[in-house]
Amino acid sequence: MHKVVEGDCDMSTMMQKMMGMIHSPMMPAAIRMLSKEGVQRKGWLKAGAKIAGISQFVKGFSFPHMVRVMAGMGAWPTNVPIYAQLNELIPKLCGVPFDYLFRDDPVAMAECSLLVWEYADLDVITLNLDGYNFEAESTGAKLNFYPDHAPDIDRASLLIKDENDLDKIKWNGMSSGRFPYIKQYCEEFNGYVGFMPPLCFSAPWTLASNLYGLENLVMGTIEDPEFVHELLRRIVEDLEIPMLKDLVKDVPGLLIISFADAMASSPMVSPDILTEYVEPYYMKVHAALKELLPNAIVNNSGIFGSSTLRGEGKKQFIDSTIRMAGQLFVFDPDVAKDSPEYYVDYANSYGCPILIGMSQNVLEQESPEEVAQYAKQYVLAGKKSKLPYTFFFSNISPNTPVENIAAAVKAVKVYGKPGADGSEEYELPKTMSFEEFLKKKQADNVEGYTFRWLEKRV
Repeated sequence: MHKVVEGDCDMSTMMQKMMGMIHSPMMPAAIRMLSKEGVQRKGWLKAGAKIAGISQFVKGFSFPHMVRVMAGMGAWPTNVPIYAQLNELIPKLCGVPFDYLFRDDPVAMAECSLLVWEYADLDVITLNLDGYNFEAESTGAKLNFYPDHAPDIDRASLLIKDENDLDKIKWNGMSSGRFPYIKQYCEEFNGYVGFMPPLCFSAPWTLASNLYGLENLVMGTIEDPEFVHELLRRIVEDLEIPMLKDLVKDVPGLLIISFADAMASSPMVSPDILTEYVEPYYMKVHAALKELLPNAIVNNSGIFGSSTLRGEGKKQFIDSTIRMAGQLFVFDPDVAKDSPEYYVDYANSYGCPILIGMSQNVLEQESPEEVAQYAKQYVLAGKKSKLPYTFFFSNISPNTPVENIAAAVKAVKVYGKPGADGSEEYELPKTMSFEEFLKKKQADNVEGYTFRWLEKRV
């Protein structure tokens, strides 16, 4: 166990106290507030900081990204934090089969996620598991696993075909599906860094799409709205809320829970569908979870497509996403089409924080120089936000050159500092290969990683 220097408070409790003091719905934090120091073995990583009157905690934290973010919550302007979604980059860099990592070995997932997180020098990984699938799988929906890409629902074999199948929508306990995997993953992650990982699940509308089919669901809003409402009601009341109650009890100390909702994007759904069917049922889940975890960050993410709309419909759509996310969560292609300045102005007028996501296609396909310029444009625009702004890598693809990731990350750090105006000197960073990084981590394994997953490399 780690040794507390002043006051009896572990890292997870410390973070929850920080979060309880801040009323922002996301983590608009100052980054890099705590310097890297030594660590103790066995994964009990330690930090030294006095934050908002909280006692000095444990010393020697070598993985400070989340603590830096938490420490600066509520401060703006400050260094722009970097979030990332990288479900498929983790197994690709680590060289292991995707099905092995996503299905078979939660210890390996914890280790690989932390290694890639540290290697890429990101502040928060918002999504690394296949968050869209857990609840559906627990009900008996068929899930396909693959060695070379992330798992997905078998859409040729939908669980719900009509009202006769509605009783299948129920919570089957923490032993169902991969919830034992989630529990062990969280415990291992926490054992290495002293706080629980961010988790992501499926929002009600997108879960309904995976169980019943998106086309069926959209047509149902026209042909049989009562059925669609009943389907969503059961997902919320009989599956997701009971699941969250058990999850919070069995995995104490959770800090961040997101609900992905890509199936609620435009033009797949209209603004009216969003406000009548998507938002109300998500907000029921949100309210239930906030009652269980008052200090946790809870949000709906992944809805896109605002650039396909115009006029009042566009405003209706964006405003609904803000209410669900607690901020304006927007990423390419919408930002590229409408401009980052458009969305920053919108957030400022609404009075909310903003998260702007960079195109995965640009990050993967362009040169490091072009990637850096792209990131610079987004960061300088985002910093004009009156409330906290976050830079987001929306799903870094497994084929993205690490040189491009490093170029973008450095650009955010250079131009994301308070007072930076774009005139700062920027040089492309020298990039260490992941293999070289891995060898150094093995040689100086202060975290106590098992590295057993190396036996599965292909």
